[in-house]
Amino acid sequence: MVTSGREAGTEFVPYVGHLLNKNVAVAKAIPYERQLAIYLRKARGDETFRAFARRLGISASSLQRLEQAEQNVTLRTVQQIIRRLGISIGDIFTDKSP
Repeated sequence: MVTSGREAGTEFVPYVGHLLNKNVAVAKAIPYERQLAIYLRKARGDETFRAFARRLGISASSLQRLEQAEQNVTLRTVQQIIRRLGISIGDIFTDKSP
């Protein structure tokens, strides 16, 4: 779909191909590491890194890097976080754009 207007939840990116020099509206998805970072930051609230990390069973430095989306996370760690917070994986990861 070629469009010249701005639509909610989309970002304009150039399309290279038979529609050269046209803009295609593409939904902007949030990367999973960023979704985890956002969720952890909101879940921590005013709690200190040390206290929240202890509750999650990870180090405070790992929590800080996860909140900044600077550290890869294993599925085992994601499972541990989910279990310790009493949530489901769908509470953290969505396929929706902001």
